[in-house]
Amino acid sequence: MILYFETVEIQLRDIPRVLSEMGYEVQSFNLQIPGQEFCRDICDKVLWVLKKEKADYAITYNFIETVSQACLEAEVPYIAWVYDNPQQELYTKRALYPNNYIFVFDKKQQKRLEQIGIKNVYHMPLAIDGVKVLGSIQEKEDGAGRYEAELAFVGQLYRIESLENIIKRADTEVQSALEDSMKEFFLNWNPQLQLHGTMQDSCVQYFNQVE
Repeated sequence: MILYFETVEIQLRDIPRVLSEMGYEVQSFNLQIPGQEFCRDICDKVLWVLKKEKADYAITYNFIETVSQACLEAEVPYIAWVYDNPQQELYTKRALYPNNYIFVFDKKQQKRLEQIGIKNVYHMPLAIDGVKVLGSIQEKEDGAGRYEAELAFVGQLYRIESLENIIKRADTEVQSALEDSMKEFFLNWNPQLQLHGTMQDSCVQYFNQVE
């Protein structure tokens, strides 16, 4: 039995649906689990469900501390399919639990997580539900022609005005350092170049204060 847990922030249903179609026995639960902080009361509810359903595995989108803690106490393997990068919860003590099986799409992030002591962390590219996406495309065809591109991106960046406002509130030193980084990295596809570990301490301290 695989138990899939939604969170307050993430209520996607593709994982449990596709697992069911593959022949696995899956149950989904919405216990109002916070995705970005640990909650002892909710953890106890998750723990009760894990024991009641005699779960073989638990799975979530992203790494959820509350679920990880409950799985540790229930001795149930916990699978986290992470699609955020970076996800701050991966740098907490609960990410080090041995019952975690964490999948990330960034190979460099996988290596960094291994270096800080996370044992069961694996690289796995992001995926789509091909049947669902193709069905959506076919529904929208107007009969005059088909989509002809081999690759397309659909989405948007985070709200850019929020980032601009955060930078405007910083002092001159931080603003200058951020502008220098943007100029260096923007549209630079050199695979040897990486932002991680290059930001000045003043910038890191500022963003910690903002958060």
